[in-house]
Amino acid sequence: MAAQTKLLESGPPQAKVLVAQALKHWQVDIDLAGIREAKALGALPESERALWRTLWAGVAALLEKARALVQPAK
Repeated sequence: MAAQTKLLESGPPQAKVLVAQALKHWQVDIDLAGIREAKALGALPESERALWRTLWAGVAALLEKARALVQPAK
């Protein structure tokens, strides 16, 4: 997440597209389902669930920012 943020903020212009693609992939990657999907998170202790929810909220926010930079509002 930190590397994607840094790349988005200070990487070359074409990196913004790559960051958006990577973050979107994280949101659907089956390998991450165990730390992303509600049912799987429900099996974790609440303290861990909160951390993962925070991460996924951050992913969504960074993806939104990346998309805005890739396709600026008109």
